[in-house]
Amino acid sequence: MGTIVVHEKELEELRPPWQAPQAAEAVRYGAAALSAEEFALIETFLNRREALAPEVRYRMAEQNAGQIKAKLTRPEGGLISSEELLEAVAYERRSAARFGRAADSIVFWNGARSACRDLLDSLTPLR
Repeated sequence: MGTIVVHEKELEELRPPWQAPQAAEAVRYGAAALSAEEFALIETFLNRREALAPEVRYRMAEQNAGQIKAKLTRPEGGLISSEELLEAVAYERRSAARFGRAADSIVFWNGARSACRDLLDSLTPLR
């Protein structure tokens, strides 16, 4: 096991380093149905995915998307990867300006810490 270092920043300083796909604006997935904790997990994955090994990145995207798909409205024929779905949902949620509310921010940070711990505990090491 290795050490995980967490650098906390003010919420205003945080900006996602990724851009949502252009098509995300036209499609609505019902991101408002997701809890702050689920959104925190999505944001955490999207912000850290570049540092993950490809197999871990794919597995985490699949796992995260699998946890939220039942709550989302997905258009017919709109087959996209799990990672693209997570990007689109995050974009939709941010566009709705729900992320900026103070109550959501507190729940976001508490949920992010808890969700990251749970996710890391659930991953099995690659052989």
